[in-house]
Formats: sequence, structure tokens, C-alpha cells
Amino acid sequence: MSFVKSSKYVLSVGQICADLITICESYPEEDLQVCAQAQYWQRGGNAGNFAEVISHLGNKVEFMGTFPDMSKMKQSIMGGIAEARYCLAELDRARVSYEHLAFRDCQSFPSTSSVLSKTTGTRTIAHYRGPLDELTIEDFAVLDLNKYCWIHFEGRKNGDVMEKEIEIIQQHNSTKKLEDRVSVSVELELPEHASLAKLIPLADMIIISRYFARHLGFQSAIECVAKLRHQLKKGGDIVCSWGHLGAAHARNVPDNIEQLVQAVKPERVLDTLGAGDTFQASLVHARLNGLDLNSTVLFACEVASKKVASIGYNSVIGLGIN
Repeated sequence: MSFVKSSKYVLSVGQICADLITICESYPEEDLQVCAQAQYWQRGGNAGNFAEVISHLGNKVEFMGTFPDMSKMKQSIMGGIAEARYCLAELDRARVSYEHLAFRDCQSFPSTSSVLSKTTGTRTIAHYRGPLDELTIEDFAVLDLNKYCWIHFEGRKNGDVMEKEIEIIQQHNSTKKLEDRVSVSVELELPEHASLAKLIPLADMIIISRYFARHLGFQSAIECVAKLRHQLKKGGDIVCSWGHLGAAHARNVPDNIEQLVQAVKPERVLDTLGAGDTFQASLVHARLNGLDLNSTVLFACEVASKKVASIGYNSVIGLGIN
């Protein structure tokens, strides 16, 4: 697919949650009590982070996922109403639309407890999804795909549903001119979702984490993209990020050569939470603005480096490509 800058929306499909962030000098040892240096709430979730970042980069964005029906929620020890309202307010602040939330009768809201270590810059995450279920085909089918130029899927456990959703997009594209087609990207992050590898031939861009790549048996980003690029659809992109070692990329086109882009060292390391989501959003933004794949990956490394050097996502505002 040829990517063309568009005034249409980018849709981010997946999850949002409420993050409780605790900053410590170093990660606590087991069964010890330590004093935290700071603690705050933040709207989280891979698809929510992606949506905020790509909005900050200058795109019109919508988030879609399941969400508790707040009219039926009762405040309890599990939390829920306050966290749900907070997350919607944060989407509003980031100028992210959410008109197609799929509401569920659920008495809790997904939450994450994250400990950030100032010494190492790493983060340790404990996530609670609760009983909130995943999107269904019926939820997705209500969308008017003419509204969107790109749909990004967070890699979640409902792989069969994601496959059918992409098939709906493909059917839509089959009736459209090139400039009116919807591009698709898929995140492959967690090894426990290894079955999502079946989506590799379906998307225009596959973004693979080093954790997922290692689970598939690859020892480097270059090896990953070299072995998997032939599974892509014709003209498809694949990017594999490998932390401080950079990211490799390839395309399924004749005579393509796999390339490794070095990571951009941040000025300092303050907050790695959401760095991967920032990287992915930057990839999509750059592709929508016509950059070639190597320039796209370099841009994404640069934006992710800026994000890591500051708390939250406001540091990426104004970094978009005009």
C-alpha cells in the first residue's frame, strides 16, 4: 500500500487503563518498606498511549475499545467510576475522540501499578484487566471506515476477532481508490499472544517487540525482519524494535535489504513507560507523511528518545512532520 497524508482519522484499537505510577530511587527488594520519591496517576494502556502520542504529533485521532457503562457502576473497593472518568478526561485533554466506545456492564476499571526506578530508568508493571471483556466483530462493524486513513491494532488476546476486523477493512479497501483505502498496522508485543503471528500477512505494517521476536526464536532485530519479511503482504513493512540496540526494518518488495537503525541516546532517562507506544505512533505518523521506511524508523527512534527523557507524553508535542 502507498501511504498518503490524509485529513482523515487515525483509529487506535485496544485498551486504556488507569496507571498508578510510583517513582523510587531503585526497585524495592522483596518484603521491604521503602519511601517513594513521587507518586501520581496517569492514563495508560498501549492503544491509549498510541492515540495520545499520534495526536500530539498532529493527527486527528480516535480511540476504540471496551469501556464500563458508568451509569451502572457502583463505587467500591475495586474502584471504577473515578478512574473511568479520569481516563476519559485525559483523552479529551489529548484531543483524542472516543465516540465508538463499546460499553459493557462491568463493575471495575482496568488498572496498572508501575514502579519506576530512577537508578536504572526501568519500569516494572503489574496490570489488572478485571472482567472487562474484549471488542467483538459486532462492536467493530458499526464503524464507517470512510472516516479513517489508518487503523492501528494493539496486540491483544482476541486474535480471531482482530483477523476478522482486518478482513472487514480489506473488503472495504477492495472497493476504493488507492488514496481512499485504510492502512492497517498491528503491534506484536507479548509472547503470551504468540498466536497473533497469523496476522503478519494481513497488515500493511507489522511492529514486533524484542520479547515477541525472542519468543519466535530470533536472536536479533535484523534476523527477525529478514526471516519474516517474506510473510508480509506485497509491499508490507515490518519493524522490530530492540531497545537500546535500535530497530530493524524491511519491506516485502523485490531486492529489499534489511536495515538496522541505531537507537537515539536520550539526554537522560526519566520515564520509559510508554516508550514503545511512542515509537509505534511515530512510525505511523511518519509513514502517513510520506517518509521512506528508513527515515520513518529513524524519526520514531528520535521521538521515543525525547519521550524517555521526560515524564509523560507532552515532550513530543510539536515534533510532528509538517
